[in-house]
Amino acid sequence: MQAHWARWTGLDRPVLGPVVIAALALALFHGIVALVNPDYWFTNSSWDESFYLDIARKGYDLPGGDYGRYTVLPFSPGLPLLLRAVSFLTGLDPLVVRLPVAALLFVTGCIALGWTLRAFSADHVRNNLAVLAFALWPGSIYFVNAYAECLYMPLLVLCFGCMLRRWWIAAALLAAACWFTRTPAVVVVGALCAAILLDGWQSSAPRALLTATGRVLLCGAIAATGLLGYMAMVHHVTGDWFAFRTSYVAWEPTEILNQRGITMRSMADALYLYPDRPTLFLAVPWFVLLPVLVFVQRRTMPPVLVVFTGGAWLFFLVNDWLRIPYHDMLRWLAVVFPASWAVVTLIAARGPVLRVLLGCIWFGASIVLHVWCTIRYVTGLWVS
Repeated sequence: MQAHWARWTGLDRPVLGPVVIAALALALFHGIVALVNPDYWFTNSSWDESFYLDIARKGYDLPGGDYGRYTVLPFSPGLPLLLRAVSFLTGLDPLVVRLPVAALLFVTGCIALGWTLRAFSADHVRNNLAVLAFALWPGSIYFVNAYAECLYMPLLVLCFGCMLRRWWIAAALLAAACWFTRTPAVVVVGALCAAILLDGWQSSAPRALLTATGRVLLCGAIAATGLLGYMAMVHHVTGDWFAFRTSYVAWEPTEILNQRGITMRSMADALYLYPDRPTLFLAVPWFVLLPVLVFVQRRTMPPVLVVFTGGAWLFFLVNDWLRIPYHDMLRWLAVVFPASWAVVTLIAARGPVLRVLLGCIWFGASIVLHVWCTIRYVTGLWVS
């Protein structure tokens, strides 16, 4: 029975399955655009898209030399440079080309994710269900618009696919591209170094760890060029190598989520005192559950994916949990694809009836929340 529905939907096909999933997710997103705000396609941008589009059009600048004003400096140059290149080739404004570029990157990312999962799993159905869970998670709205994540996602999953196949130089180059696209890619670089060291530790060769250490230094240097390229670009404009860290990005500390860390009280404070930020009711539970899900399923995936999940979770904890969790919690954690694998694997381990019930609940809720976030996004209403 399972083979029949898997064959009918294409979920048993390693490449066709991700392509179909990507096409359905894109159809859902653009169908909502057609219904609620067609101007979004070619006339209006939404949320932080305008910053990336400004960089694509004009490059970096610091109006009045004032770091306290809104600027484009905190936004990494990977996607804007890609949009500028496509705009140059087509003669069209970056606003017009942004969505076709994002759609192509999204399809590429879904195919790449399936390829990455096949590095440790031969179960195509489960792999594709993990791709489906990844594509329908509400945070995936950032993969289909002009946010850095639309480029960051395929680069990230390709990087991990190369790590799992021990293609270290290719992984280092992709990690550099990730760091040129999103500064949280420091976690990806850390995961790459951990993967190399773990590989050396598991080898029986006596000099394996020494070789792995040298490989870490080489790959780390290659990956660092991504961040250095970004820093050089803002330095050229501002004279400050760390301008992106000192630029105002509209986040202010609060006394609610502070040095007490993550406690039931701090979460209750956030949900009770900020009811006007509905993302909290989605993002806070996901933030708490994500490391638990991956830890429970740690034996079903390579150790480097657990390391990556823990690093991404801690990165957000250190950098943003002390502030009000805006939509960035969804955005930063949306790329943590091991969580989607963990959810699908956890559901697959149940009995037939419970498996179908839990699958319907999870994917149904995910689609509803995905649609809600998309409507808020394309109409310019913040979800936080």
